[in-house]
Amino acid sequence: MSHQCKGKVRHPTRQGAIIALRRVKNIAMDIYQCPSCKGWHLGRTREASRCADRITQVLDRHAAALAKRMEGRNG
Repeated sequence: MSHQCKGKVRHPTRQGAIIALRRVKNIAMDIYQCPSCKGWHLGRTREASRCADRITQVLDRHAAALAKRMEGRNG
């Protein structure tokens, strides 16, 4: 197993990955064939990844603004 697969569950067949995906019941996940190990993994869909990235950006911006406000009050 390559370093790209570290921490991921490898399913030897597409059908096995589909069964695992149904058990997870997460609509924001999909299966993909790994180019490194040729097995199948579960992962977030591109749409879910973009959404998570956007949420992180917004939260980071709000945290920075809050820290700046708090600094102004304490300084």
